[in-house]
Parts: sequence; structure tokens; C-alpha cells
Amino acid sequence: RGEALEHFQAAIDDGYNAIDNFDDPMLAPLAGDPQFEALRRQLRDKLDAEREKALVMICTDNPVPDHWQPLAETCADVPTARNQG
Repeated sequence: RGEALEHFQAAIDDGYNAIDNFDDPMLAPLAGDPQFEALRRQLRDKLDAEREKALVMICTDNPVPDHWQPLAETCADVPTARNQG
């Protein structure tokens, strides 16, 4: 258990981002373990932050506006560069 959790932490630190793998039936014995759940939250927070960065970029400073535009609802709740700072 301890070694598995150490490997998960190392993988997250190295850029692992497959959050769905936390629900793999093979890992069911770890479900509910405080450290395992903390790792799940850590990865979820990391992915949420990356998603927010991407949305801010495409909704406020789209690098390819001539080729692609996000849907209005995609950007509805995204803070603009003006109201971030």
C-alpha cells in the first residue's frame, strides 16, 4: 500500500494526469485510504488549474482566432484578463 502510494505521488510529480485511473477496480483496495484520496484531490486540483489556464487563454487571448473560436457557453464563466488583475 505504502509503495503504491509513493509511486502514485512520484507519477503525479512527473506529470501523470489520468484521473480516471483512480477508479480502476484494481485499485479498489486503496479507495477510502486518506493518502490515496489526498492524491486524487491533488491531481484533480492540478487538472482543474490547468483547465482554467487553458480556458483563460482561449477565451481571452485566443491564439488561433482565424481557425477556431470557442462556444460562447465555454467562456461564459471564465474570468477575463481584465478582471483577473
